Amino acid sequence: MPRAKRSKPSHAAPAHDRRAQDLPLNAEVASVEIDDPLALEPGEKIVALRSIRNDPLGRLHSHHHIDEAQYRAGRAFQDD
Repeated sequence: MPRAKRSKPSHAAPAHDRRAQDLPLNAEVASVEIDDPLALEPGEKIVALRSIRNDPLGRLHSHHHIDEAQYRAGRAFQDD
């Protein structure tokens, strides 16, 4: 019996979506835009999921209770 021929798609496949699709039930995540480490051109961005479950500073920033300057200052304080 001859094999059926596969038809080739007429359009190119979209870029891979590297975000997690299956998260645990108790996951608390926020989407952030970061530089793409696999980008062909510098400056390209991707949307990634960041866990905010055990990160009170990240939770405040993702819920817009603090702004970017306060978030960076809090991270600098944590580094000290």
